[in-house]
Amino acid sequence: MVLASEGKLMGMELLLRNLGDEAHSDQIMYSLKTHTTLAKQSFPPSIIIPGMEGTAGQAWYNIGAKLNSRANVLQLHQFAQLETINDIGQQTLEHVKALLKPTHPFYLIGYSFGSYVALQLAALLEQLGYRGHVLLIDGAPHFLTKLTNLHLGENFTDNSLYDLLFSSIVNQIFPEETKESISAVFHKLDTLKEKMNVFMEYVGKQNIYSKDYSKVMIEALFRRVKMAAKFDLNSIRDLKSPIMLVRPAEVALQDIEEDYCVSQLTSGKVTLKVIEGNHTTMLENPVLPQIINDFDPGLLDDKNFEEYIRDAKPVAVA
Repeated sequence: MVLASEGKLMGMELLLRNLGDEAHSDQIMYSLKTHTTLAKQSFPPSIIIPGMEGTAGQAWYNIGAKLNSRANVLQLHQFAQLETINDIGQQTLEHVKALLKPTHPFYLIGYSFGSYVALQLAALLEQLGYRGHVLLIDGAPHFLTKLTNLHLGENFTDNSLYDLLFSSIVNQIFPEETKESISAVFHKLDTLKEKMNVFMEYVGKQNIYSKDYSKVMIEALFRRVKMAAKFDLNSIRDLKSPIMLVRPAEVALQDIEEDYCVSQLTSGKVTLKVIEGNHTTMLENPVLPQIINDFDPGLLDDKNFEEYIRDAKPVAVA
């Protein structure tokens, strides 16, 4: 593993790759196009919880095209006003349960910020008697909370966080502008209303995202960054589900356990895999959808059944 070097995506840019696909953002459960086998069409879909933006995007469409089972993206746009991870878990639980069958295991896949939600949902589902697997893609509470606080600083204010979000998003939409000049534009403004007005001027110069969507997204990101920064690391523990952590070779945080302390969260088996890339480029690594397929509990059930058949001793005939 190597530490992400200067000049690469760092800090907040790691967490804010883009703002997702606005076209489908109104759907809480968005079904990806996958290569589902006929035998798996009756099996519950895996549930993917995306990063800080909370919506599906091209990276997930590309991954979905390489999956062998059904997969839904749990989109958080409808829950932009929620203040805590627990609130998000409680509000999305019924939407997840609607896709599950008591006899089949759940499969939750959380990327980056989505790992908080995936673990919260796993805890709630286990309490209801469901069993399943959790796959975390470069995300876990100890890792993300530490990374967020390291980037924001101990004494960050709401004002400084808004400045950071506005400038980070504008810089992604208009990469030709220098980070320093954009940061200065927002920093010199005193009120949130003034900052939002300037942000809307930038938004008006592009045609990817509407002003309404962009405004809701800013407020959602503001709340989610604070959720990450202030997350109670003792609030999720005593899980029973097996957890796989997939992390990139270019690590964003060096001072943390190799498994991001995931082994502290569950009594189930914890597996670690490292693939090429960084926090964002790892989503384009063709190995990732293979790992998602291999850890699918539905497919694992098939493998276990096949092993059971192979290992079964012939019954003696009297």
